[in-house]
Amino acid sequence: MRVLHLGPSEARGGISAVISILTDVNGKKASHSVLNTYSSRSLVGKVLAFFRARREIKAHLKSNSFDIYHIHCASDFSFIRKANYARLLLSREQHVILHLHSGNIVQWLKKKNRFKRYEDIFSNERMKVICLSDAWKERIQPLLGEVHVIENPVHPRHKPTKSKQEGKICLIGRKDSVKGHDFAIDLIDRLNKKGHDFHLYCTGITNSVSENTTALGWISEQKKVDLLSTSVLTLLPSKYEGLPLAALESLACKKVKNNQPLYPGRRFPNDVGRVHCHTLLNNNSGKNSDIYHIWYMNGNLKAKVRIRVRDGKEIPAFSHREINSKDKGTWKVEITDSDKKILDTVIFEVV
Repeated sequence: MRVLHLGPSEARGGISAVISILTDVNGKKASHSVLNTYSSRSLVGKVLAFFRARREIKAHLKSNSFDIYHIHCASDFSFIRKANYARLLLSREQHVILHLHSGNIVQWLKKKNRFKRYEDIFSNERMKVICLSDAWKERIQPLLGEVHVIENPVHPRHKPTKSKQEGKICLIGRKDSVKGHDFAIDLIDRLNKKGHDFHLYCTGITNSVSENTTALGWISEQKKVDLLSTSVLTLLPSKYEGLPLAALESLACKKVKNNQPLYPGRRFPNDVGRVHCHTLLNNNSGKNSDIYHIWYMNGNLKAKVRIRVRDGKEIPAFSHREINSKDKGTWKVEITDSDKKILDTVIFEVV
């Protein structure tokens, strides 16, 4: 099977990294080639690159060079260009994979009902659509029809390591507002002001705007591997990078008033009456979502509370447990989404 990948293989970004990994796995069942569709120049340069790629596609079609055309795209102008390639290929009865790499594609397609302009493409039985997560699928499928989920690949060179550097946190992504660099930098600064000792290493930016941040600019693949291997945590603060539901902060407290936690702590007397678990979340899913507060005492399940979280930023969600003298010990509240993914954990003691 001969596969041609069409996308920004020469760009600096996550899509080019995915293309690089996928085309590095030639084997008995498939061989992979790449056609770069990217230009870093002006709009005129991008248009010229579009027509150049289209000419090359026609040449491949004439020589019957490939069995599958795997198109990688984001949203906006990227989607418009790649949809044009897809129409051309489908008109020649070729098998096409459209690989959606941007979570922002839903907002873009919904605007002015743009998705209706592409119904002929997505209704074609030779077209297969891929997205990166089940959460994206739930939002994309009502617009485009059947969507398959395939997570981004991890290259075999990424192996677990024990050489983690304490307090080292990394963020890997291009310089773009949607990648969340400013949020991550501010988060690390606030954590360090509370007494923690973290240092953030950011790719994509060249100016270290905080003493707690090191700007690395663009780094090689090997340096990226080293950075991931030695960091204790990798931040993914992007609004559209597969994180539709994120817990910003969770804590135990004595009271909740006007949706705000009062008298937070990690140690409560057994005559406190109630202990509340308060969670602040960003829900970027575009719809109401369910989370769960799962309460444990000394490792034993005590309660599972479902909480409806509306769409939006900094949405509060909270639950409580009645406490008496029989409830002494270590308590844990796991905050999970509907897929049982743990978003946060709160631990406190009742004495």
